[in-house]
Amino acid sequence: MGRFTGSAAAAAMMMRLARECALHPRAGLNTIRALSAYRRAQETLRERAEYYTDLASAQAQLACEATRHDAAFMRACVDRWMERSRWA
Repeated sequence: MGRFTGSAAAAAMMMRLARECALHPRAGLNTIRALSAYRRAQETLRERAEYYTDLASAQAQLACEATRHDAAFMRACVDRWMERSRWA
């Protein structure tokens, strides 16, 4: 029972993001923008009829291009909000 599933995990992440925005507005909005672009990049790559040897890097690169965030910031956001804290 200690694990989140689907919408519960998304709701928990949204609550943490809302808190981040309240405490650190600029950083929070940049994070939301980065995560949105990362998610859109995933959908874009799914629609393409191309093969990627490193799909995660292609997704991050596409998200960086869309937001003008650097790769280190994008990796940090994805790691914190979509990997590590997913089960927090």
